[in-house]
Amino acid sequence: VPAFAPGSNTAVVMLLPRADAAGQRDWRVELDAGAGDLVAENNLRTAQLELVDRPLRVLYIDGYPRWEYRYIKNLLIRESTIESSILLLSADRDFAQEGNLPITRLPRTAEEFAQFDLFIIGDVPAGFFTPEQLELMRDQVSQRGTGVLWVGGERSTPKSWDGTALAELLPMRPPLALATIDGPVNLVATSSATALGLLKVGDDESWPAELANPKVGWSRLEWAQAIPVEQLKPTAETLAVGVSAEDRNSDSARTWPLITTMKYGAGEIVYVATDEIWRWRYGRGERYTEQVWLPLVRMLGREALAGGGAAASL
Repeated sequence: VPAFAPGSNTAVVMLLPRADAAGQRDWRVELDAGAGDLVAENNLRTAQLELVDRPLRVLYIDGYPRWEYRYIKNLLIRESTIESSILLLSADRDFAQEGNLPITRLPRTAEEFAQFDLFIIGDVPAGFFTPEQLELMRDQVSQRGTGVLWVGGERSTPKSWDGTALAELLPMRPPLALATIDGPVNLVATSSATALGLLKVGDDESWPAELANPKVGWSRLEWAQAIPVEQLKPTAETLAVGVSAEDRNSDSARTWPLITTMKYGAGEIVYVATDEIWRWRYGRGERYTEQVWLPLVRMLGREALAGGGAAASL
């Protein structure tokens, strides 16, 4: 029985169906409204699903072994539902590239890029890619639904991507040489993240107080990019904001978009404007970092499985 909020005639019910095997499924949801229902025709909805039983395939490229890279890389490698190819550009030629599916070079053809459901782009100079590779990646996102997870950095991302084919896949407009937020910030999820089932960090639906409180110390992000709200593209949505540790209790405390998302063709984009989430390991292991990164990876990767090559329908 749905629970209605006081004064509301709307209730949200989460259904948790199970399937024993992969393949096509026709599911139906039917509302038993009783004999007093005036319109019985709207009590039934059907859905056709294809259940895919294989790991998500992720291509992760970063420029150097910063701390955020090390933790994201470890999460991908040990997660059994993900197969990853991880390419570190600063590594020596003799260094064995990491991941469940190691690669020694970037994909060069549409078929090679099509192996992946998600591209994670770290602090990588755009010049490392050829214009043809960038166009192939953009087409994979727009047409096949491959996801893109950007992890901003101090050296190259996003500033070196200005004017390239992948600049269209960034949720902010030029200029892309972003300033740095003056002082540390605390990250706080927005209602948009809650609606998408993302950034559910902690034991309940509320954002953990220790992450929002600058006095805790270890939860402060010491570096983040300052993205002006007016620079976000019209379709961009903010999933988390950064609040200045210095003026958090001020009535005029300013916030900056730290995690933003937008659609691009058939694909979904997420941009993370900090590489400091690894700091949350203090006293908590990787619990909080897993609850941030893995749901983002799964959401972005599933777009390619759900919509790859399918025609749009209303």
